[in-house]
Amino acid sequence: MIVFEDFHGVGYPLEIFVDIDKDGKRAENDDDSDNDSIKDGDEDLNHNGIVDIGETDPYHNDNTDSTENEIPENVIIYASDFVRINDEVRLYDEFVKSNDTSCTELCGVVAESKDGISIIVGAKARVGNVFSKGQVWVRNKGSVGIVRYYGMPQEYKIILQSISSINEYYEGLTDFNLEESQWPYHIPEFTAKAVNTNAEKIVRAGECDTLKGVASFKTVKVEAGGKLYFDEGEFTVNNLQLDAGATIDFVKPGFSTVLHVNEKIQWNAATENENKSIIARGLKLYYYGSERFFVHGAWAGTIIAPNAQLVLGQTQNKEIYGQFYGKSIVVHQYSKVYRVPFNPQKSTTSNTLLDVAWLGVLK
Repeated sequence: MIVFEDFHGVGYPLEIFVDIDKDGKRAENDDDSDNDSIKDGDEDLNHNGIVDIGETDPYHNDNTDSTENEIPENVIIYASDFVRINDEVRLYDEFVKSNDTSCTELCGVVAESKDGISIIVGAKARVGNVFSKGQVWVRNKGSVGIVRYYGMPQEYKIILQSISSINEYYEGLTDFNLEESQWPYHIPEFTAKAVNTNAEKIVRAGECDTLKGVASFKTVKVEAGGKLYFDEGEFTVNNLQLDAGATIDFVKPGFSTVLHVNEKIQWNAATENENKSIIARGLKLYYYGSERFFVHGAWAGTIIAPNAQLVLGQTQNKEIYGQFYGKSIVVHQYSKVYRVPFNPQKSTTSNTLLDVAWLGVLK
C-alpha cells in the first residue's frame, strides 16, 4: 500500500486522500469528488488542477460553508442585477492600501444581469477581475483584471471607450466566454426575520443606550446628539433610523455584531471607532427592504441587501470597508473600497460594563 507522509512524518494510507468525500470512490472514478452536486469539471473550468480566479475547488464542498460567508471570498462587489463603478474609483484588498496598486485577484466585481450593459467601469477607475452574464463597458482609461463572460451562445467582447474621443468605442479582448451553466457563484436565499414585538428604542439628544445579546424591536431610532453602543449580538429591527449628528460606538470592535433590518433603513450616524478595518470584520448588516440604501460616511462592515440598490460613497468621506451584495450597486466617484470579509473574533461572553442606558448629558 502506498503511504503519504504529512509534515510530522506520520504515515497515512493513500486511500484516505484519494476519496475526498468518503463515498467509497477514488478520485479518478468520482466525477464529483467533494459531493457538493457540482461536477469537478464545472469547478476546475480549464482543467489545470489549480483553483484559478472564478473557479471553485473540486475538493472542497461549497454547500457546507457557514452562512458567515454568503459573499464569495474573492469578491468585493456582487449584484444580482447591475453594477456601476463611477470615475476614479479604487478597489483594494484590506492589506493593499497604496494609491498606485489596485486589487485584482481578491477584489472581484460580479453582476448577474443578462440585459444590456451589466457592468460599467468609470473613467480612470481601477477594479479587480470581472465576472458577468451581460455586457461590460470600460470608460476612458478605466482598467479591469480578467474578464469572464457567462452568456454563451451569446459571445461578448469588452466595450472600451477611446482615449482620444469620448464618442469613439472599440471592442477589447475578453479572457473567457463561458456557458451560463458554468457560473461559479452560489448565493443563498435571504428572507426577513420576524419581529413579534411593538417595542421601540429611541435615543434622544444627550442620551446613550446599548444593544447587546439577542434582541428585536419594531423601531430603533437615534436622534442627533444621541449615542448608541453596539456590543456583541444579533439584532432584528423593522425600522432603523440613525440620524445625522448621532454617533455609534462598537464596544468590542471586531467581535460579531449582526443586524437584520426588515423594512426601512437610514444610516447617517458617525462611527466613533477609528479602525474601520477591524470594525468591518465584525459587522454584518442584512437589509431586506426594497428602498434605495445610501451608505453615507466612512462605512465599515458587510452589507447584504438582496432587494435594494446600494449606493456607496455619496459623501465627502469616501473610504469604505467590507463586502457588498445588493440587487444593484453604484459606487460614487473617487471612492476607495477595501475588501474586508466578515470574520469576527470568537467570544462566548461579554465583559462590558455598558449594560444600562444613560439619561441626560454625559460629563
